[in-house]
Amino acid sequence: MGSIHEVGSGDKSLLLDLKIDPEKSRSLILYTKVDLAQAERMRELAEKFGTVTLLLHLYFSILYDAGMFGNQRTYGLHPVFRFDVSKAQMQEWIDGWNSSYARSADLPSSVPENVLDDYSEAVSTFNINAYKASVAMARRALQQALEDKGATKGSKLLDQINELEGKGLLSKPTSYLAQAVRAFGNYGAHPNDDLLAQITRDDAETALMAVKKILNELYK
Repeated sequence: MGSIHEVGSGDKSLLLDLKIDPEKSRSLILYTKVDLAQAERMRELAEKFGTVTLLLHLYFSILYDAGMFGNQRTYGLHPVFRFDVSKAQMQEWIDGWNSSYARSADLPSSVPENVLDDYSEAVSTFNINAYKASVAMARRALQQALEDKGATKGSKLLDQINELEGKGLLSKPTSYLAQAVRAFGNYGAHPNDDLLAQITRDDAETALMAVKKILNELYK
């Protein structure tokens, strides 16, 4: 079961201590974190069964006066709400979560929308085990970012990386990472020498993490 959070509270889990007077009400927006692996498992269940069932557990207490001073009592409540989520709705949620993840994964706010969109798609395809597509989109996000930072458009990615390194916009270690992503993206360019088919989950994850580091350096 995930921890419950109140919107605006950051990453801190909280136990809400609220007093609501009789005949009064209070509205709260709560959310629970779902990591991308859990989201993918939910998608798989929706694919298999047509729907996925979510259960919302709420725990709260009611204080009431038993009629005599000092006899206040607590009545605990634990309602459970069931939601049957369709396959289409689950996919829509996951698409949104992937997009939000890409935009909130410690990336600077100055990263352009088109670069974020490519990175988001790289994350999304990674989460459905489409590792070749993920690597290709990670490479695309890299090239979009390099060109946004002034690399010569239309040049080979190799030359663009060297160009920005020469301008001091990429450090030597980060330039090496960019070259690794470039190499991944070049797989499959020639059918007779197709290394793209050999891309593993670890390779795709490495490409995603490398592009994330590069974006942080370019847009710090």
